[in-house]
Amino acid sequence: MPWYMTYSAIYEDDVDAQDGLGYYYLSFVMDDRLILVKMNSKTGEVAYSYDYFISKAGEDWRNKKIPQTFLQDPTSSNRMFLFGQFEQRASIIKFVKSTAQLDWILQVKHYDSKLAAPESMMSEIYSYAQSKKDKQWLFVCGYRWTSPSQEQFRQAAIMKMSTDGQISFLDVFAQDKIDQRDTCRSVAYDNSNDQVVYLLEVTSSSLRPNYAAYSKYSASNIDMMIVRQNPDGAFIDATNINYEGASIDFYIGKDSLIINGGDYYFGSYSWGFHTNLQNKSYTATDAFYDAHLFKYNPSGDDTCFHKQSMSSTEIKAVTVRHDEADVSQKQNQPYLLNKVNNLFLAYQSQFSGHFKLHNSFRLPKMCMDVSMNLTDGVIYYRGQDTK
Repeated sequence: MPWYMTYSAIYEDDVDAQDGLGYYYLSFVMDDRLILVKMNSKTGEVAYSYDYFISKAGEDWRNKKIPQTFLQDPTSSNRMFLFGQFEQRASIIKFVKSTAQLDWILQVKHYDSKLAAPESMMSEIYSYAQSKKDKQWLFVCGYRWTSPSQEQFRQAAIMKMSTDGQISFLDVFAQDKIDQRDTCRSVAYDNSNDQVVYLLEVTSSSLRPNYAAYSKYSASNIDMMIVRQNPDGAFIDATNINYEGASIDFYIGKDSLIINGGDYYFGSYSWGFHTNLQNKSYTATDAFYDAHLFKYNPSGDDTCFHKQSMSSTEIKAVTVRHDEADVSQKQNQPYLLNKVNNLFLAYQSQFSGHFKLHNSFRLPKMCMDVSMNLTDGVIYYRGQDTK
């Protein structure tokens, strides 16, 4: 039986520019093969199937590929982008929707020309964003493996590129040279303030301004970092949000950031939490993750979270910038994908999948400043008696 790995690469095209029909575009991995499928959204009929697979002894990295997400090209109704990873490097594939023929594939290489693939300054793309005013440019974020062969330690990486595959700049955060697990999980464009906003998970001390105060308890735990940048690449500031002395990781939902009217909406999850107003911890035998939905305004009067700021100068000092000549490897490979006989059947099922949800009201909000138990002896939520 084949094995499958799915990500977020699914796109619904309501009206095709050529035939007026509706289609789904899907990409996933099957048995180390990158699969691209186009199917009619009404009938389920598969219009085409393409794949990519290569095998070379001692070069397993060639089949490390992740089809993360699609983007309709804003400048062409018959073009689409596929973001993710190709040959263990961050990649963007621009292809023709009607034929799956590639315009180009862009891979991020290492700035040192002596270091060949899979070495790279960006190993995977998680998220992208665009300005409503200027859709020629894309802002993407992800991470780089410090050692691709081990896939253990990471640095967060962000990039600005054009829809023609031109890299304006690529920034890599934190040069601590320790067991860092930094990554950029999400990016969004703040059209109200004309800013790019990135959400990072960070363990590097250089991205945790108050690290010395709580490193005894949570040196290896993940904090959240909000980085704001002008579209020209100049940093504005950064804010670290953490659980202080609690040994708890602050995980961010991949590609979860949405900005509306200056407010940031995003998802996260953690094994308990610790704020100025609420505290929840677990024992080793009673542990599961709690999911959170945030509404956060960077200019608001927030007294709930433990947070520290970094100035534009401070965040720039711990970032290394690379230009196109350093890191771009763009190739015209129109027939990179191979057309294959259709192997897939679409059908409707009421049992397509599920997951368990715990009672959402058992847990108080992180920033709840007061709570009251109206019925003695009833447990309304975990942590209700925590002061």
